[in-house]
Amino acid sequence: MANTYAQRLIEKWIRAKFLREQFEQTFQERKLPLIWGGLFNFDAVSDDGTIAANISTSKANTRRKRDGQGKFHKILADTFYLLNVRDVKRKMLIFTERDMYDEFVRRRDNGRFPPEIEFILIDNIPLELRNGLEASRNVASLEVAAER
Repeated sequence: MANTYAQRLIEKWIRAKFLREQFEQTFQERKLPLIWGGLFNFDAVSDDGTIAANISTSKANTRRKRDGQGKFHKILADTFYLLNVRDVKRKMLIFTERDMYDEFVRRRDNGRFPPEIEFILIDNIPLELRNGLEASRNVASLEVAAER
């Protein structure tokens, strides 16, 4: 099973550094109520509860240069919950990879993604975190290849 430690470190950095500086408030991973009564755990929620975001550290393509359909579906599922969260003014998807960001901008521009979800691309992740993410991807890629 893939180790998500590197991804979790990047999410923590995004909350503690990027979002805090961008919005001048702190962010935490937190569960919020959905319109039908359930809860969903969002990657970043502002302390005042007006902003909710999910974070994608995935590239758009697999190591074999195929579309990452599972990754796309994960982002679409996250979007479903963003669209149905209660009492949040700003709903965001945060991308750390340019190709995934571009894919969803393209979808939105073609009318295939809800316009009320804001996109943020964060491409200034510290090098040590980015290197850890790349190493994690390499291990996961080897695990998948070994299963075939």
